[in-house]
Amino acid sequence: MDLLASGIDPLVWLGGAAILTIVGVTWAIVAVRRRLDLLGEELKDLRKLGISPALDGAQAPLNDGLALTSPNAPPPIAELKLHLWQIKRQQLILLDRIAKISSALSDLRAVPTSLEDIRDEQARVIEALATISAELEDWVTRFDDTSSELTLLLESEPVVELQNSLEHK
Repeated sequence: MDLLASGIDPLVWLGGAAILTIVGVTWAIVAVRRRLDLLGEELKDLRKLGISPALDGAQAPLNDGLALTSPNAPPPIAELKLHLWQIKRQQLILLDRIAKISSALSDLRAVPTSLEDIRDEQARVIEALATISAELEDWVTRFDDTSSELTLLLESEPVVELQNSLEHK
């Protein structure tokens, strides 16, 4: 579907797409954060009981991603903390980007209002110019009429006689 043929302003499409993107990214961040918090709580509970978590076959993808030396050994706590810290850091970066996108969207929302204000001001200026143009045409007509009357007056017999009498003196 062609955006321009749909009759909807492309800025509305872009704004909607940006909002959907922000919602999707926010939802993913919340889901990952909630899962990490649950894993952290479970890990704390296991530590309180003095149990070291053993990774079975169902948790192999997690083990492969975090293990350093042995595929069957659980990752050291320091590495897990570092991994969690890195995830939280990435979350903060994403949140900062989302804040920037939101700010840009709010600026974008102000554009239609500004355009309407500009159109209104243009209409007022055009109306004022039309009024000034009409008044100017009226003045030109008056000037032409006055000029014609002065020409007739200067060419009249009494004025010509007065000019001739002044020239002889």
